[in-house]
Amino acid sequence: MTTNATGSFINARMEQLCRTCVSAVAVDGGSVALVSTHGARVGLGATDTMAGELEEIQMTLGEGPYLDAASSLSPVQVHNFADPATANAERWPFLAKEVAKLDVGALFGFPVTLGDVPLGTIGLYRREPGALSSDQLGAALTAVDEIAESLLDQDTWTEVASRPSTGNDPPRLVAGTTHVHQAAGMLMIQLDLSIGEAMSLLRATAYAEGTALAELAREVVDRRRRLGKGDPHG
Repeated sequence: MTTNATGSFINARMEQLCRTCVSAVAVDGGSVALVSTHGARVGLGATDTMAGELEEIQMTLGEGPYLDAASSLSPVQVHNFADPATANAERWPFLAKEVAKLDVGALFGFPVTLGDVPLGTIGLYRREPGALSSDQLGAALTAVDEIAESLLDQDTWTEVASRPSTGNDPPRLVAGTTHVHQAAGMLMIQLDLSIGEAMSLLRATAYAEGTALAELAREVVDRRRRLGKGDPHG
């Protein structure tokens, strides 16, 4: 838990929008992330530790409703993660295993878009299982529009870059996207892998070790870890 893409804390407006969304939708927490056209994610902020952890887990594993919402440009709602009938174990096998360890009953992913271009996602969680009502769904979609407007506002980025910590900021999300892609590129060359295989190796290693993906990537970039043959952690 950490900083955002610029190395500073999330701006006040983004924090307010995320918290307002969580309150209006009657869920327990939420997070906002930027998404590139290639699917890379950068966390902007989370309302609480659990929300940040859920964002981090899905980034590490490369699967989950938040990622699917961004790729499909459609909301992805999981009303009850414990219900076998939803087939989440088949759709997101690693995520289902992780969520089973947490006090989480439902997850909701909403894409933030500009036309058919993904800008980011809003990820919401509820401790108890349950579907969103029509009013709650409407509130979530309104929040999506407001966050999209904020992400397109240059003043948002000016504030993000300049705002100091107040000491009362919510938990921040890991923003190691640059390190992750740099580490994947290094592994691609070192191990003669495709970029997809290199990313899969990073994610699988981080998952197996219970390490944040960005932290493992920094170790690779700093040459403190060399994955593959001879890795003492392997």
